[in-house]
Amino acid sequence: MTVHTAATNEVQTDARSLLVAVALCTLYVAISAVLIMFNKFMMNNNRFPFSMMLTTCHMAISWFSGLVLYLVMPSLFPTMEKAKANKGKILKYFCPLGVLFVIGVVLSNQAYIYCSVAFLQFMKQGNVVLVFGFSCLVGSQTCDRMKLFLVAWIVSGAAMAVTGEIKFVLIGFLIQMGSQLGECLKNILQEWILSASDIKLDPLTYNIFMCPVCLVVLIIGNIFTWDQNIITQARNWWPYLIPNAFCAFSLNVTIAVLIKQTSAMTFILAGVVKDMVIVCASTYFFGDSLARQQVVGFTVATTGIFLWSYCKICPNARPVLQLSRALGLQTGEADEKKLLVTDKLQKVP
Repeated sequence: MTVHTAATNEVQTDARSLLVAVALCTLYVAISAVLIMFNKFMMNNNRFPFSMMLTTCHMAISWFSGLVLYLVMPSLFPTMEKAKANKGKILKYFCPLGVLFVIGVVLSNQAYIYCSVAFLQFMKQGNVVLVFGFSCLVGSQTCDRMKLFLVAWIVSGAAMAVTGEIKFVLIGFLIQMGSQLGECLKNILQEWILSASDIKLDPLTYNIFMCPVCLVVLIIGNIFTWDQNIITQARNWWPYLIPNAFCAFSLNVTIAVLIKQTSAMTFILAGVVKDMVIVCASTYFFGDSLARQQVVGFTVATTGIFLWSYCKICPNARPVLQLSRALGLQTGEADEKKLLVTDKLQKVP
């Protein structure tokens, strides 16, 4: 009876964990898609086409909401005390990080004026390649035959999707490229701060310290890009600006909780689903037309990104080891033994 009860409890626990994971993934995909659609809606020339001020609203409300969340649930900020004790060092790291973050977000929002959501999502598929290239330059990544194979896979798919655009706008393409360069450099520095540096902040503490630095950069940017219509449009569209900013903060919190409660692999899978949902939603809500070449290219690039993430997170998985051997890479002795054991187990009736 005791064994049966224990087994039943274990099954119930697994079922609850699965339901939580599915709920969090669904929430992440939904909020991410809503925010991108929302930003596209707000950046219309007749609404609030001021990317610098829109990002400023996001940062201000995210900072305020993060502080409130810290007061209510400080347990979600395990590295906060360590961060407070290292404010000087954090400021040294976060100044360039804030500049890169603003460049990435502001230019990304600005690109919505010129290009469709689907086209911009196709371009973002190349971020994996950009991050890999920069990582190799700074020495945090090593280049091998498998990585080059996957990079070529992703590049070919992204190139098919981008060159298949029916309404290509060069200025929008260049703005988005600038956004992706800033975002990728920010991601490399952010990864180092969160995991490789001597500080190693948790995601929510990182966001609380990141927001004020970004606000300083954004205030300076608003001085040079100020438009007298901002105040008038803000008065007209504040019922949309406030929920738009809270949506941005909700996405940051959801990502942090998703990674904490599930795994990095689950987050990657959810990200692949998110890209598909965003492209499909943009064709429905904004009437973005897609050529067959774009659909094929997007599928190829998305599959390549999933394989890249799978190889990184599960390097000893059987498909990864088999792909390594197919590409002529020398697998380690331990990896060879794992393959042999797996083969023997599959032959057992």
